[in-house]
Parts: sequence; C-alpha cells; structure tokens
Amino acid sequence: MAPLEIQDVSLATKEEILLAGISLTIGEGEILALLGPSGAGKTTLLRLVAGLEQPDRGRILFHGQDISGTPPHQRSFGMMFQEYTLFPHRDVAANIAFGLEMQKMERHRRDKRISEVLELVGLHGFDRRTVDSLSGGERQRVALARCLAPRPHLLLLDEPLASLDLQLRERLANEIRAILKRMAITAIFVTHDQSEAFAVADRIAILHEGRLEQCATPEEIYRCPASSVVASFLGFRNLLPPDTDDIQELLAVKDAWPAHIRAAAGNQEAMLLIRPDAATLTGQSPQGPDAIILDGVVERRRFQGRFYQLTIAVKSHRLIFDMPPEPLPPGPGEAITFRLDPAAIALLSS
Repeated sequence: MAPLEIQDVSLATKEEILLAGISLTIGEGEILALLGPSGAGKTTLLRLVAGLEQPDRGRILFHGQDISGTPPHQRSFGMMFQEYTLFPHRDVAANIAFGLEMQKMERHRRDKRISEVLELVGLHGFDRRTVDSLSGGERQRVALARCLAPRPHLLLLDEPLASLDLQLRERLANEIRAILKRMAITAIFVTHDQSEAFAVADRIAILHEGRLEQCATPEEIYRCPASSVVASFLGFRNLLPPDTDDIQELLAVKDAWPAHIRAAAGNQEAMLLIRPDAATLTGQSPQGPDAIILDGVVERRRFQGRFYQLTIAVKSHRLIFDMPPEPLPPGPGEAITFRLDPAAIALLSS
C-alpha cells in the first residue's frame, strides 16, 4: 500500500477550476515533484494534502486512512514553504527546537536531535548563530532542519528554492535530494523549474490548468512527453503538425522514419516532436540503414557553452537543435546535412 493516495481530487471556485480529478500515489521514501507553470494547481494540491484546504470531491488517504477531515496539526506532516520564515529573535538551535517543543520533547533529547539535523544539513556548529548572520542558503538549510527535526511522516516543500540565485538553487536541489534519501522520507516537492524537478524527484507529476498531464520518471518525461502541452512546457520547440502538405513531404523523404510516424501523416489530432538532442552532423556517428538524413540551411548558430544551438530551415519549417561544439557546426547561410535519431522522435497528442 502506498503511503499517500490522492483519489480523484477536484476543487473549484465560482470563477475557475483549480483542480480537476487529480489521482496520484506516492511510494514509501519516494520524492514526487509537482511541476508546472504558475496557476497550474501545484500549491493548491499541496495545501489539500497538508489539510489547509478541503477538496470539493475526492479523497486523500495516508496509509489507507482517509485524512480529508483531519486537521493539519494532527497529520504530522512537515511543511516548508517559499516564505520559510525563521524567528529572528531566536538563534538557529531555538528555531529548530520549535517543532520539538510542540511535541513536548525532553531537553536533553531535544538538544541531541538539534545536533543531528544540523549535522545532516551541513551546519554543524551553527546552533548559537543568529538568523541575521546567515546567508540565504544557510537560512534555507535551517528551515529544512526545522522541518526534519520532528521526524515528519511526510514532507511538503512548496517552491523552497525560488528566492535563491541559480547556482545556489542547483547545489541545494542536489543536497535536498541527498538528505531526503538518507532519511528515507516521503516528500512532495513543488516547483515551476524543470531542472529542480529533474534534480530532486524520483517521479514528476506535470500539472497544467488544474489537470494532471503526465506522471513518470524524469527520464520518461524527457524521452516520451505524453502531450504537446508537456513538450512545450519542457521547452521543446520542434513540434510539427503532421497533417500539413510539407510535413507529409518531409516524412516521405526517407523510409527510415518510424512506421507509426509515417502513418501519422494527415492526422489532425497529433503533433510530431523532434527533440533538440535528435540531430548530429553526418560523419559524426555511424549511419545504419535506419538513419534519417535531412538537408537544410542554417539560419542561426548560437554558442551555449556546452553546445551550439542551431536554427535550421528544412523546407518551410524552422527546427532547433543542440549540436556538440566540436567539430564546429556550419554557420548562418551555410548548407547542412544532418542525421536524426529515430529514438528522439515521438508522436504526441495535441
């Protein structure tokens, strides 16, 4: 039995649907990321799990028990929100002690637990530091330690890294995953940043306009987006309607296109996805009998550090690919012949 089950949960106001029939399960010790744009319903769903709001329909089960009517303080869930307010008049140890004091834990056990979680989050020796003396990343670690100290049954994190700079976010995302895995804590991590979700989560649930678009591992979501909505949110721009004449002509260029892709020509209900990592220059990799070779003209070449981003005109379409920096790919105005990896091509629901 999964520790947490969300069954057909819906919530709406008079003006809009906030959540529409969401069903999810979270396994023991699993980290599930809720990913989506602003207004997708991520925080609303988290608040329902926390007990801060009630669904119009559906149930939330924890270890098989319906907790929909259980008050938040009786759920023993840890909550860490974007505004992770620490008590400025308390030092680090006293901030972490807050939840332990609510549990009426004895002083010596409380001090021991504070030392344990400070060690866990990499802040050994910070117990007497004031909040004002801490950096943004250190404050975030203290907030996490405060959530972990009471040994929550489930940890809920709502955009915990949103206020930090990019480099610090990347580092803390990896650290949070390592800490949660070390403690085998079941957690829900809300974010609008796909790189955070990929770094932290075992599985990712993508929400859009209150609906669950896909729930899968980061690898599955990247390789096989369930819909054009998911692909667009991930930043994939090579989304082509296969029912147009020029796409049918493109599909006819080479019989090596996968059969289900060729069969989609004329399908008004589908979108053709070609991932940005699908293309390599001919000659850079072996070309078997299934190779898909296309010709085009480079319109733009943009250096991105670890790769060049090329915009290539192929017939009437503009395709964008990430190419290795060596050898230097052709520049604007130059002809290009490239190979597509069939595994990086998918047919999506529109």
